Amino acid sequence: MTFDFKRVALALTAGSLWFGSALTASVFAGTQVAWAATAARTIHVGSFPEGISSDGTHVWVANSGSNTVTELKASTGAFVKTIPVGNAPLAVSSDGTHVWVGNYTDGTITELMASTGALVQTISGVSEPFAVSSDGTHVWAVNEGANTVTERRASTGAFVATFAVGSLPAGVSSDGTHVWVANEDANTVTELVAKPAHNHG
Repeated sequence: MTFDFKRVALALTAGSLWFGSALTASVFAGTQVAWAATAARTIHVGSFPEGISSDGTHVWVANSGSNTVTELKASTGAFVKTIPVGNAPLAVSSDGTHVWVGNYTDGTITELMASTGALVQTISGVSEPFAVSSDGTHVWAVNEGANTVTERRASTGAFVATFAVGSLPAGVSSDGTHVWVANEDANTVTELVAKPAHNHG
C-alpha cells in the first residue's frame, strides 16, 4: 500500500507541536469555571509528527516524515533527544517503562526503554501498524492492512494473540481491562476484554 501523508496528517502542522488551548466550561448552576490550560509554547520536533504519548515524565513524538521519535521532558517541554526508528512511524505509546512505536511502511514495531530512549528490539510481522496502545501489561497494535489487532506482552514484546476487528482499524486504546478499537471504514468500535497476563499461554 502506498503511504498517504494527506490521510494521516490530520490537523497537524509539519515540524511543530502545539500544546494546550483556552477553555471555559459551564456547570449546572450557571457558574463558569475557567481552565488554567493555555497555549504555553510551540516546540519544534521532526517532520510530519503524527503520534504523541506522555507517561508523565517523558513526551514521545513519532515523526513520520523523518523516521524518528523525539523525546521531550514532560515537566518543561525541553528537548531530550531524537531517536531513529522504522519507516513512517505513525503511532507511539508509552507506559512509563517501555515505549512502543508503530512503523507503518516497514510493518514493524520499535520498542524503546522509557528511561533512556535506548532501543530494546524491533518486532516484525505487523501489517501497517496505524495505532498502538500499551497499558503496562499488554501492548495492542492495530494491523490496518489486515483488519486485526495484535496483543503482545508489555514486559517482553512477545506475541500473545491476534483478534479480528472491523474494516480499516485506525485507533486503539486500552485501560488494562477493556480494549477499544476504532474501525474507520465500518463506522464502528470493537470492544475487546483484556485477560490477566498469567492466563495467556
